[in-house]
Amino acid sequence: MERALAKELPTLGHNTHIPQARAIGTHDEPNIHGHRAGIRAPAVENNNFEIKSRLINMIQSNKYHGLALEDPLDHLDNFDKLCGTTKINGVSEDAFKLRLFPFSVGDKAHTWEKSLSRDSITTWDECKKAFLTKFFSTSRTAKLRNEISGFRQRNLEGFGEAWERFNSYISQCPHHGFNMESLLSTFYRGALPKFRSQLDTASNGFFLRKTEADALELVENMAKIDGSFNDLNNNFLQLSSHFKALENQFASMPSTSKRPMGSLPGKSEQNSTEYCNVILSTTSSEIELSDHEKEAAAQIVDKTEHKAMERVKAQAELKVAAENLKRDEHKAENQVEREAVQRLKEVKLKGTTEVEQSPYDKFPFPQRVLTKAQKKVISKFRKDMSAVGVKLPEISHMRDAHVQMMLIRDILAHKEEVAELLDISTMQLDPPVTPKSLPKLETQGKFTLSCSLDGEESWD
Repeated sequence: MERALAKELPTLGHNTHIPQARAIGTHDEPNIHGHRAGIRAPAVENNNFEIKSRLINMIQSNKYHGLALEDPLDHLDNFDKLCGTTKINGVSEDAFKLRLFPFSVGDKAHTWEKSLSRDSITTWDECKKAFLTKFFSTSRTAKLRNEISGFRQRNLEGFGEAWERFNSYISQCPHHGFNMESLLSTFYRGALPKFRSQLDTASNGFFLRKTEADALELVENMAKIDGSFNDLNNNFLQLSSHFKALENQFASMPSTSKRPMGSLPGKSEQNSTEYCNVILSTTSSEIELSDHEKEAAAQIVDKTEHKAMERVKAQAELKVAAENLKRDEHKAENQVEREAVQRLKEVKLKGTTEVEQSPYDKFPFPQRVLTKAQKKVISKFRKDMSAVGVKLPEISHMRDAHVQMMLIRDILAHKEEVAELLDISTMQLDPPVTPKSLPKLETQGKFTLSCSLDGEESWD
């Protein structure tokens, strides 16, 4: 067998490669690191090519994270705007944008960008297509298509606002698949009846018989006119709200403040020529005005609004003046009352004496047991006072000692007055004499009473 194999090997030719023996753990060690990203930008021949850090920071501050609330089309539009701020000679769009796009994604989008197959994207169109395929789901497309095909104008929505909302649905889904004829037909059928009748009237009978270009032009013109009428109606509504607020303020003001300053109650007031009565009507939405009439109406609105604001300001100043007058009167009355109360308090304080608080009342436990040192001081104090002739009651705690010290201090401070009082009391009152023994009566168990009967007095 070995001889037969040896004979066959030379016949394979000189191109035959015999694999060399390798260690079993060769593939466990990493090889030399190379390019492994899915996006590969074309090479740039310009040696001075450099992307500014300012542009990279702007792109990183507007990252796409792959969330459901984010719009991938808005992200691509914003990315194109930022890249359009810089242009370098000799650098293609693919080379410039493919180098910057990885900086514009984060979180889920960054994970997707890292999971791309190596060198699978080499142009900017391929990158956009792969990005939208991943993050613009079919459910999102179906939802936007339903919004377009089932468009309905809201009751309080203007014609211009409805057309703007319809175009926003179209821009959010550019691959909706509807042509312009079907889009205009869908918008016409979804509009309110009064706007459909206006479109039919402007089309000489029926809107759907017009061509695509004429129908689109008519719809855009009506949307512009409706926007201008909406602005005018908003001005009228603001003016009417100002007048209503003025009427409410004037009705809430007291009768004294409604009369101008310096006028008497019985004085008649002539009609002023600087004010005029304005009647506003916003019930009719089908108003046709020329450009000159619109300018005149806008000037009237501005003038009347300015005059209304001046009237509101004047009435507010009158109201504030009246409130200040009432407040001053109330303050004067309160000041008189406060002065009377203060005088009454001063009179009461003159007839009262301040009682000094014992320092021992501040302790948490004033009835505590006396220490040996305190007992020694109290015993010496009682001994000294007994030598003077003052007999003090028993002291159980330091509070009693403090009270007695206050009493003695007051006596010493007014010793002359106390001496006079003692002299007067000794002069008016004789000292009591305690008898040594009581006299014994002869008949201790009997007593006599005097009584008179018919004028005769007798003793029994």
